[in-house]
Amino acid sequence: MAEESAPGRRGERSEEAAAERGPGAAFHMFVLMEDLLDKLKLLSYEEEALRPHNMRPLSRHYFALPTNPGEQFFMFCTLAAWLISKAGRPFEQPQEYDDPNAVISSVLSELRSFGRPVDFPPSKLKTGCGEQVCYVLDCLAEEALKNTGFSWKRPAYPTEEPEEEEITEDDAELTLSKLEEDVAEEESDNEEDYIDLNVLKAQTYRSNMNNTAKQEEILQSTTDAAEWNLEVERVLPQLKVTVRTDNKDWRIHVDQMHQHKDGIDSSLKETRGYLDKLHNEISRTLEKINSREKYINNQLEHLVQEYRSAQALLSEAKEKYQEGSGGVTERIRVLSEITEALEKVKQETEEKGSSMTDGGSAQLSLYGTSVVEKNDCNKTVVLPCYVTDLKQNNENVMSVTWKRQGVTIFFYHGGNKNFNIDPSFSSARFLSKAELIKGVASLVIDSAQATVGNYSCKVTESNSEGEIKMELKSSSGSWFLLMERVGIVSLMCLLVILCVAQLCVIGLKYEIESQRLVYMIVALVIFAVVAGVGAALFFPDGYTVRNQAGLGLIVIPAVILVPLQYFMFGIVFDSLLRATLALIGLKLLGFIIAVVGFALCVSACPPLHVSVLIAGLAIMAFASLCSLVYVFFMGSSNTSLLSTSVDINLCN
Repeated sequence: MAEESAPGRRGERSEEAAAERGPGAAFHMFVLMEDLLDKLKLLSYEEEALRPHNMRPLSRHYFALPTNPGEQFFMFCTLAAWLISKAGRPFEQPQEYDDPNAVISSVLSELRSFGRPVDFPPSKLKTGCGEQVCYVLDCLAEEALKNTGFSWKRPAYPTEEPEEEEITEDDAELTLSKLEEDVAEEESDNEEDYIDLNVLKAQTYRSNMNNTAKQEEILQSTTDAAEWNLEVERVLPQLKVTVRTDNKDWRIHVDQMHQHKDGIDSSLKETRGYLDKLHNEISRTLEKINSREKYINNQLEHLVQEYRSAQALLSEAKEKYQEGSGGVTERIRVLSEITEALEKVKQETEEKGSSMTDGGSAQLSLYGTSVVEKNDCNKTVVLPCYVTDLKQNNENVMSVTWKRQGVTIFFYHGGNKNFNIDPSFSSARFLSKAELIKGVASLVIDSAQATVGNYSCKVTESNSEGEIKMELKSSSGSWFLLMERVGIVSLMCLLVILCVAQLCVIGLKYEIESQRLVYMIVALVIFAVVAGVGAALFFPDGYTVRNQAGLGLIVIPAVILVPLQYFMFGIVFDSLLRATLALIGLKLLGFIIAVVGFALCVSACPPLHVSVLIAGLAIMAFASLCSLVYVFFMGSSNTSLLSTSVDINLCN
């Protein structure tokens, strides 16, 4: 049951997947494993699952870290079978040497029956550890808990006394209150320095009341001018307004800018002279360097030429060396292939000799090809495997195993008619299942899934068995060769160019009805566009429906050129001559040959009648060229005859 694995590569793939999902994805499986262990303890897995098999309890990270793949996989199968049984489903306890693929398939089938999604390949469970293993066991543990009637209670949170929140005063409010206090203190200080206006106002009011009582008296000032002037001189210093400087005032910044500008101007006057001197010195030094460089180049010119010639000779010597070493490398490669094939033959000979001398079980004789090639023309690949000495010819006692690089991709057991196919090779099937009892165990795989590598076929009949190995290689095979595709597209382009040239000659030498000219131009444009699309679909390498449709768009629409040629001859000549009819017939014959070649090429890969298709297109191109020459010369002669007859009529 234990499968060989590569921990290094598996670790690299897990690290790459974790990096794609996020920095915490690498630790998700550890959390999942701890939850799984808690659920298993709730189900008493130590007494019910481990004790009957004499197994030790699991550690906190048993399935999260790879340790022993065989032991971990058997532990996984044992727990999965116990959990499925605990969930109320009958499930047979797997043994240590059971087929791992069959066990995994049964476990995943039960998991899907519980309604759990499975979005990973079954091969992820063969390692016995990882996030997929923890996920499967966790889902089965939840189903087992549901079946046993276990339910989680709500958590009881402890009561906590609310803490008194300290009210912190805002710095802005403190600053504002402090500012108001400062302003109030300044006002109280300034009140002592200024005249009490309220007292003056009260005195003025009382004096006004006294004056109203004496309305009939003449108003006269009782203030002495000298005393008034003294009072003004005493109070005048206190009435001065002083403006405090503020760093945020724009006037201060303007003054600073002017000061800095003056400082820069004064510094610039001092440094300008030094900078000019430095510039002049640098310029003179550069001129000296340039002159010295030119002198050195002139003196070393012949040495440079000798160096270049030596470099050319060295490159030629390197090319010759590479050519010689390339031949040696190719011969070494061929020698290594021959040596490897010889070693395989020796190994097979030794295996057959040892099996023949072994009296424990009989050996079946299998034969097939050692190398199988596939190319673009193959939709399927057949891996041959034939048994020549079946004894019982009974399917019930037979089993067939196909492996790629040592990994089972196809397994068939005749006793229970059970197939086990790797998802990567889902198209794998027998060449003929009915002929299995006759010894035909050949395997058929779609070309898209048949990956290159070493394959082996093992056939077992009761206590007899036999095995054969083969190698699948890719060969360079395509529908059409590159030169054939270039030739077909070139002939199509030549047909379009000759028709355009012929239409231009007719348009320049003859008067054509505008409606007829439009029809011919539209027909030619339609053919050119369709043929261009066909060339774009046909030219890429491959044997697909797109390539076949492209070739059809090149060949089939060429029938437009036959009636188009007929109408162009009808414009030039009043009655069609034998030569024109022969040219039209030749073009029609070329089209028929091209269509026949197309029909023969579509159904075969590689095509066997490419020459027929190319010959048909070449005949059509030749007929178009002859038609162009015939129209050019015969049209010129008809034009001269027409002008001569017109001159004679004028003279008469």
